[in-house]
Amino acid sequence: MILEKKRIVESLVNLEYGVAGLYHLYADLFEADRAFWQQLAEEEEAHAKFLKKNKVTITERLSLSASGLEGLASSFKMITKRIFELSQEYKKEKPTQKEAYVAAIQLEQSAGEIHFKQMASCMKDSNVRHIFEKFNQADQDHSKRIRNRLADAANESAE
Repeated sequence: MILEKKRIVESLVNLEYGVAGLYHLYADLFEADRAFWQQLAEEEEAHAKFLKKNKVTITERLSLSASGLEGLASSFKMITKRIFELSQEYKKEKPTQKEAYVAAIQLEQSAGEIHFKQMASCMKDSNVRHIFEKFNQADQDHSKRIRNRLADAANESAE
């Protein structure tokens, strides 16, 4: 069971680094929005670094059934695979700004990101649970900021 819990945390780390990598790609592709995407990428990297640094503590305090662990691992792998596919696709053919925003919103709301909320509810330690709740709030904030950028871009194109 400990090995499965370690894999969950590793999957979370990979997910965060994957999202950060996609946002770095967006920063390279969309010069006008470079600072925006870089900021989001840095925040995702900070999540990944925190998870990596605290892997042992999180693993010890994670309380999930074997089937729950398997479900989380599967979800994280699926989302990480989707991030990789998007990155490969966008390296070949640049997405529109709208496509990039929509994909980012979907990722922020995806099972991988939303599961931080589920992860928080599976923590035995209230301090660790609180950290995952903050991650969830950060993901919601990212989604809101990206939606605002999408709305601003739509308004600019309508003018």
